Amino acid sequence: MRGAWLGACLVTMACALGAEGSDEAAPPPPMGSDGATGTGAATGDAGSTTSGASTSADATGASSGGCEPTLWWPDGDEDGHGEPGSPVSSCEAPAGHAPLGDDCDDQDPEIHPGFTEECDGKDNDCDGLLDEASAENPSCHGCELLEHGGHAYAVCAGDATWDEARTACQGDFAADLLVLDDQAEHDAVVAVASGLLVAELWIGASDVATEGAFVWVDGSPLGWTHWFIDQPDDFLGLEDCVEMREDFAYAWNDYPCDQALGWVCEAG
Repeated sequence: MRGAWLGACLVTMACALGAEGSDEAAPPPPMGSDGATGTGAATGDAGSTTSGASTSADATGASSGGCEPTLWWPDGDEDGHGEPGSPVSSCEAPAGHAPLGDDCDDQDPEIHPGFTEECDGKDNDCDGLLDEASAENPSCHGCELLEHGGHAYAVCAGDATWDEARTACQGDFAADLLVLDDQAEHDAVVAVASGLLVAELWIGASDVATEGAFVWVDGSPLGWTHWFIDQPDDFLGLEDCVEMREDFAYAWNDYPCDQALGWVCEAG
């Protein structure tokens, strides 16, 4: 009995060891037609596909990732309008730069194209005119403002000699005394002047340089004129500057240059 039992045990152990050996030593995979294993071929195919997709993505990325560089201008006051000159070319905005290079004062954020003109002694909108009429600036320096034909005007109800009036126009508005070219311009100015009830206004004509040869402040001869009846007459030989008079329906009259009147400035 003891011998039979021992034999049975040995057979059982041998079977168990055989089963474990079978699990640990699995048969090799089948070979492919090119000599590679099936698993290797599958892996190789997948790798090839992945590599192709990666190449396509790289090509697409290179195309979509490219850009057209644009110009950017230094914007010291950070108002969105850069200083003309010295632009840089970049796909993205460099720090402290703007996409527009049209600022006329890059140190003041209240000065750039499109800003509303104010009565502050600045060319807020960069149009070359100073303190001209705007929605927020109907009057300035004691003068009523208007625009006509691309020009800016100031009708001033002060008291100044012809020379003083000219100096005021130059200092307050970077302008000069009025130069009238036609009836429409005259009427636009008179519409404002009549509302102020200003009796007399200096305009920019005189014959100071040569008696009887009236010229505008820019040196040009008078073209269109609007003299009152029998004017100019150089009364007593003292009248060398030109005014518009309310009691003459704002027609022109020559008058002594040292008299204190209102005045009209023009710029543009």
